[in-house]
Amino acid sequence: DRNGATAVPYKEVVWRICTEILHHHPRATMESCNITYERMKHSGVKLYLTICLEHCFHLLLNGQMEEAKLQLSVAESWRYGKESATQHHKVQLIQAYRSLLDYIIWCDKRRTRSKNNPFDSDHQDLHNYFRQASVHLQEILKSPGVWDPFILSYVEMLEFYGDHMEALNVLNNYALNKRFPPNPNAHVFLYQFLKRHNTPEKKLIKVLKNLHVLVPSHELMLEYSYFLLQSEKIGDSQKALGVLLEMLDFACWRSNLDVWRCLQAVV
Repeated sequence: DRNGATAVPYKEVVWRICTEILHHHPRATMESCNITYERMKHSGVKLYLTICLEHCFHLLLNGQMEEAKLQLSVAESWRYGKESATQHHKVQLIQAYRSLLDYIIWCDKRRTRSKNNPFDSDHQDLHNYFRQASVHLQEILKSPGVWDPFILSYVEMLEFYGDHMEALNVLNNYALNKRFPPNPNAHVFLYQFLKRHNTPEKKLIKVLKNLHVLVPSHELMLEYSYFLLQSEKIGDSQKALGVLLEMLDFACWRSNLDVWRCLQAVV
């Protein structure tokens, strides 16, 4: 088909059928899979970055971390005239996944580093991977979207280096920025971080209140009701009653004794 608008969907179908066959064929090898991915990458520029990303996932599933990172580095430097600009968001995603691989390597090095000498090469390597991962993780988190694994990775590294204020700013922005889509996990991450750092209950209640609006059946609603019961504010007991009754609207909570005990305490 000479029409570019219809050629791309057909090429994508061919690519996906080929990879599915290889993934399920009993005699398929890593070499045959890699050859297929390389050929399909050059079947059309519009699919190049998407196929690179899937190739990376395939390599990771087979334990080839360094090769996966190399594939992402090659994809990151890919340029093809005007097509490069139209696929900016895909390049950004590839950069984020490469940073995620840097985070994984950082985790491995953190486990094996020497704890006696903070100035040895292990510590320097560890910090280098942190800096590499941070650059693109910071960028991806400026774009509205659901970035849960990237957020958790970045926050873990920031906490390790004691930059709790920056970690809190990242989580606050992810949970409360109106440009981002509603995401219950964002509020859960913020709550867990605040709880780890012994934040006053007043702030914890505020976060759980936002989560309650999104998911009234969430397991943290039980903690929310406990906090409200312990509060000295007038009307918080009534709010706790409302939270518990909403939980009991969902079948998953009706046989939970903790909810009924909490309801008994309110009554």
